[in-house]
Amino acid sequence: MKTLDQCKWKAFKIEDIFKISGTTTTHPSVLTKKGKVPRITCAATNNGLDDFYNNSPTEEGGVLTIDSATVGYVGYQAYDFLATDHVEKLILKDGSKLSRYVALFIKMAIDKACNGKYGYGYKFAQQRIRRQTLQLPVTPKDEPDWAFMEEYMKAKEHQLLAQYQKYIAQIIDNQQITPPVNSKQWRAFRIEDIFDVKNSVRLTKSDMSEGSTPFIGASDSNNGITAFVSNNNSSRDSNVLGVNYNGSVVENFYHPYTALFSDDVKRLHLKGCADNKYTFLFMKNAILQQKVKFQYGYKFNSGRMNRQYIMLPITPEGTPDYEYMAGYMKNIENRIIQKYINVKLL
Repeated sequence: MKTLDQCKWKAFKIEDIFKISGTTTTHPSVLTKKGKVPRITCAATNNGLDDFYNNSPTEEGGVLTIDSATVGYVGYQAYDFLATDHVEKLILKDGSKLSRYVALFIKMAIDKACNGKYGYGYKFAQQRIRRQTLQLPVTPKDEPDWAFMEEYMKAKEHQLLAQYQKYIAQIIDNQQITPPVNSKQWRAFRIEDIFDVKNSVRLTKSDMSEGSTPFIGASDSNNGITAFVSNNNSSRDSNVLGVNYNGSVVENFYHPYTALFSDDVKRLHLKGCADNKYTFLFMKNAILQQKVKFQYGYKFNSGRMNRQYIMLPITPEGTPDYEYMAGYMKNIENRIIQKYINVKLL
């Protein structure tokens, strides 16, 4: 297969290739959760996905969606979906559905053409979408080379899967035998007996400067990341468990990377063993078991967090069995990885 450099390229306006149309806005008041229909928003993460609902879809899949409210985030929607305001869709003029591979190539072309061009003060609105030009590979007849785009993205996927398999094969441990959890003895421990609980620092949106450091807020999604900043303060930390005591209380996430933390998030470091991913992931679930107790009328404040009991497996000496916790979570990870390590390459 030829390379990108070997292709002949031509500029196309988006309206030359696609019909651009709005979507039907599904208001939150009519949504029914716990279904299978995705709702697509203007968010620049998670392919624009908000959640899954029981409502009937309003839009057909096999299309690209574009956020026309801000920077023009592009997503590919393989399945029928619901939508919010300012979600535009691109449909091939001949009415055919986009394959995943061609859609990803077009997304890449739009992202490259629009990089840094649009924002809140200069929105990627419908008319600008129509006039935006893209550079695409073409056939000898100067028509978009859909076949090349398809094969190119398939080859890229094949390459990435091969790299992933090689990487996983290098890091995966041999399966360790750990006793089932119901065979272990358990004991209640206060959080303050297990962890050093550290305060974090308030950082308002008005004081944030855009950057590359994750900012951890009291969220229940996206691993707690609510922004990326260039600020610095005493909450800067890594290899830590961040636990919300405001906002989405008791939700907690492990952060191996360096991040800043909101004052609504406590930073927990282990007292009895070295901080490590697998023990933290076990602790995460132990702490989440207590979520049902706390709500607006009974907040998970700093004092209650310190005194909160969590159930942990113990050694014969009655101390937390950190080695077992780490081994148990590592085995879960290994079982999940094994499901993907033998992915059939295209």
